[in-house]
Amino acid sequence: HGTMTASEMVADPSTGFGICGASFDAELMVLKALDASGKGSVTNVCEAIYYAVDHGADIINMSLDLNLANTQLKSAIQYAWTHDVVVVAAAGNNSYSSPSFPAAYGGTFSNVIAVGASENQDDVIELANFSNHAGGLIPYSYVTANGVDLIGFNADNTLCSWSGTSFSSPLVASQAAILESANPTLTA
Repeated sequence: HGTMTASEMVADPSTGFGICGASFDAELMVLKALDASGKGSVTNVCEAIYYAVDHGADIINMSLDLNLANTQLKSAIQYAWTHDVVVVAAAGNNSYSSPSFPAAYGGTFSNVIAVGASENQDDVIELANFSNHAGGLIPYSYVTANGVDLIGFNADNTLCSWSGTSFSSPLVASQAAILESANPTLTA
């Protein structure tokens, strides 16, 4: 999961596999907060956010979701906000009417971008059937990016194809990195 999201952002086009990360020459700070099966503690996720902010990250990609709000996570997201760091977060894959957390904090903090998954259906781009929606009562910073049948690398350096908002989010984080590199004076 992590290798795939990283390859979407920074895969070097000279590898010969025909894969090019959306921001392939950006610097990537890899922080592992969850285990190989995607399980872990909110504390570990928060520690990764604090570490990233304290060590110079401009953009944090969060290809994970929680079902409930969490005060510890909210504090970590707020810490990123106070340090002008963009947080790009997967909206979730449950077909819910609003994003899961941390993407749902896009309704609280202006630095959080919730990312849903889109797909191309007969030359029409639409929200993927599994993607959580933007919600209706709280205004979110919500965008979509392709999230179906994306190609990248597995941990064993072989090509794979995955779908989900976890794989839409790195594409948006990459676009934020490109914007930041083009104009470093932009705020989150």
